[in-house]
Amino acid sequence: MTAADHGKQQNNSIVIFLIFASMSGWMFGADTGTISGLINMDNYLQHFGDIRDSATGVVTGMSNVRQGLVVGMVNIGTLIGCLLSSPIADGYGKRISVMFWCAIYLVGIVLQISATNSWVHVMVARIVTGLGIGALSVVTPSYQSETAPKSVRGTVVTTYQLFVTLGIFVGYCINYGTESRPDTGSWRIPIGINFLWGIILGVGMLFLPESPRYLLKVGREKDCRRVLAKMRGTNEDDENVEADYQEIARNLEKEMAGGSAGWSEVFGKRVRYRTFLGMAVMSFQQLCGANYFFYYGTSIFTGIQVVDSPFVAQIILGVVNFVCTFGGLYVLERFGRRTPLIIGALWMFVCFLIFSSVGNYKLYGGPNQTDPNKSAGIAMIVFACFYILGFATTWAPAAYVIVGESYPLRVRSKCAGLATACNFGWNFLISFFTPFITGAIGFKYGYVFAACCFASAVIIFFFAKETKGLSLEQIDVLYASDIKPWQSVGFLPEHGFDTDGNDGNDDKASDKDETAAEMDTYQDPYPKHGHEDPKAQKAKKVNRAKYGLAPRSQHVENRSGEGGSGSGSRPNADVESV
Repeated sequence: MTAADHGKQQNNSIVIFLIFASMSGWMFGADTGTISGLINMDNYLQHFGDIRDSATGVVTGMSNVRQGLVVGMVNIGTLIGCLLSSPIADGYGKRISVMFWCAIYLVGIVLQISATNSWVHVMVARIVTGLGIGALSVVTPSYQSETAPKSVRGTVVTTYQLFVTLGIFVGYCINYGTESRPDTGSWRIPIGINFLWGIILGVGMLFLPESPRYLLKVGREKDCRRVLAKMRGTNEDDENVEADYQEIARNLEKEMAGGSAGWSEVFGKRVRYRTFLGMAVMSFQQLCGANYFFYYGTSIFTGIQVVDSPFVAQIILGVVNFVCTFGGLYVLERFGRRTPLIIGALWMFVCFLIFSSVGNYKLYGGPNQTDPNKSAGIAMIVFACFYILGFATTWAPAAYVIVGESYPLRVRSKCAGLATACNFGWNFLISFFTPFITGAIGFKYGYVFAACCFASAVIIFFFAKETKGLSLEQIDVLYASDIKPWQSVGFLPEHGFDTDGNDGNDDKASDKDETAAEMDTYQDPYPKHGHEDPKAQKAKKVNRAKYGLAPRSQHVENRSGEGGSGSGSRPNADVESV
């Protein structure tokens, strides 16, 4: 069997179930799409607004401060949820973690529906909702990355963003259908429907397997092999399942040799490059300006006055966002991560320049013009759609793919949580301050996002390495190497498959011996005194037995009989052609 065949063997039904886990993205998107319309609904403003008509005394709007808090406080919850997600995911597994955070999300939805006239009640309810959304945005992509076959890993993780866009679109449509109601149903129905998405995901996770890497980490070797076999649609004795198992075991032994990981390790010499890269990628996903349209698009298009209803304009953007994200499924698997991110950032840079320039100089034409220029308004909507096309096919899905696949197992949950927390931190700042900034400088605000788009292209070019087609263990090797990011396309570790699809040796027993040999030559990645930590040596012995590998004395004897030494190098490993 060739390397390509090894990488592509998969159980398509399981892949579909893994895609189902992206329902957490729908929950995130539904909240974004819903709130953008609620803050423009008359009944919602009457209950939670603070601007009154001087003649009638009727509440007709929200101040910038209150609007920013009602919209943005969900992101404070998501930020906290990101940071709290790691202990549960590491301690109880990602599958259980998803179900737990679904329950928290549902509590938040109930609190939002039950609000009457207190905007503080709404704000607190959105923080609770955000806890669930934030944790799920970390755990779900990591779960998919650890469980999906590497040949389709990028596509599976990208479906998270696809479901985000679907949730946004559905939220827009529901708002459009209820906004004309004169009672509280105009806003309670859209919020209440979001309850359904949490129920679907929480119940659905009962039928999905746990991450095989987590199972092996906690000593459930048989369950790990069973899940790996299920992923490939074969039996546990299949040579490819064995190869997958040995690769995970080999990497896990290395990762756990230094003991349990603390937060300080996230910024240690071995991982900090990827930690800061993930933080930058997730930060710039927000700073590229997408939520300028998604949160406040209804308000923006109210001023442009090109279509009869700003809710219709939002639906147009939602359709473009959802449809174009399908392109991202193809783009990331066909062209990798680096090139789409760079081109996408430059595309968004140009679109924002045009959008802001037209809005600033042509929409009203002069200081005395009160009616908007319809042609300029149409041009702005067109370039907003062009912008979303670029965002939806590149930065929207790719940021989650990079964060889901770039970190070593021992710190993956912590690093992913920190990176995603940065995303939601900027999300809060943008959602809170946008009303103030647009009130002060109008469409010139777009120039800020344009500059961020250009900066993001530079950062990706100089710092992000290409990980397309590599297993999570091979990605760890790539980032540990001295290969420059712009030279990383087509990278393969020094070990590769031979033509029979094994690791260069037809004897599975000696494959296992070679794995043990590699473990013995592995040095503690966290030395304290210039030599290997005795705890690491002890951990190797325990893990070698735990993962069913030959003891040191046995593999030395076996390899000596082959003419090799106990510290011989492993000729090949599980590598898929890129």
